[in-house]
Amino acid sequence: MRKYSEAGIHFPAANRLRSLVLRQLYIDIATGLLAVRLAYSAVTGFLAPGLFHMRLSRYDSWRMFADELVLMVPFTQAALVLLLALARTKQAALYGSFAMMCFTFILPRSLRDGWNNLAADLLLAGLAITAAVLEGKIRAMKVRTA
Repeated sequence: MRKYSEAGIHFPAANRLRSLVLRQLYIDIATGLLAVRLAYSAVTGFLAPGLFHMRLSRYDSWRMFADELVLMVPFTQAALVLLLALARTKQAALYGSFAMMCFTFILPRSLRDGWNNLAADLLLAGLAITAAVLEGKIRAMKVRTA
């Protein structure tokens, strides 16, 4: 029995559906990984704010912002986790997650778990921006078909 592709019969609707499913799977995996990372960082920031403040105060450039950052960073991370859970705000949360990952590159690496997480943070930043772009394409595709 010959396959449909060998006979020259193509099903563009099936290809689009497969592409849509794979894109959505990528977005869901990226969202889950980002949510776990941001939730972990937020909980750590809420449980040990003194340690975070002490580490920020070691650097002259961050000393004047230490009081604000100790509260702002964990609350922002917790808000992003909540926004990632909602379908309507997922794209904005993915862009926000990318911005948060870029912001953590600016902070001194010793503030968090050290240089070991740099590769993971770079991977998550790439996942976040790619998933945000794909989410926008899926939304545009849904608007066109509706």
